[in-house]
Amino acid sequence: MLTGVRIRDILLGERWLNKQEQFEREMNLIAKYQIKNKIINELLNHVFTSEVSYSNGISKKSKKPNKEYLLGIYEVRGQIEEDRNDDSFVIGYDELLPDLRKTLYEYIDVTHVTSEKGSYVIFTDYEKTDFIGILKTNRTLAEVRAVTKYNKEQHNLKDAEVVFINGRLKEQ
Repeated sequence: MLTGVRIRDILLGERWLNKQEQFEREMNLIAKYQIKNKIINELLNHVFTSEVSYSNGISKKSKKPNKEYLLGIYEVRGQIEEDRNDDSFVIGYDELLPDLRKTLYEYIDVTHVTSEKGSYVIFTDYEKTDFIGILKTNRTLAEVRAVTKYNKEQHNLKDAEVVFINGRLKEQ
């Protein structure tokens, strides 16, 4: 999980959205799909009632993630989870992979939201207008922060975690 990646602004028309606006836009988008996907209900409950870490792949300088590239990665990961039988660590591949295969979008954005109840990987089109799918792992915010802290200490990295508490951006 990439929780230490610094989130940047998304271009909307001629104006760059700030972090709070990006977060709200994405949560509002996925809320439209909560009837179809039980993982979304769980995520939205955590987002608006607790502390979460948020990492979005879109930036002014980032290379757009290609659908075929991401599909290759997540098909392998999905097969690994399937091989685990009844000991799954990640759930949601059964819905994500078919939807990712059939989407017509060339570029896909991947967002990570981590709470004390688990980590969520959200797939949308690059412009954040269409939801594609979601995965959930049992990795908690405390676990991710412990790994991130170790990596920061070992590699002298700067803290760039973006935190929301009850849906509001925590001031750095």
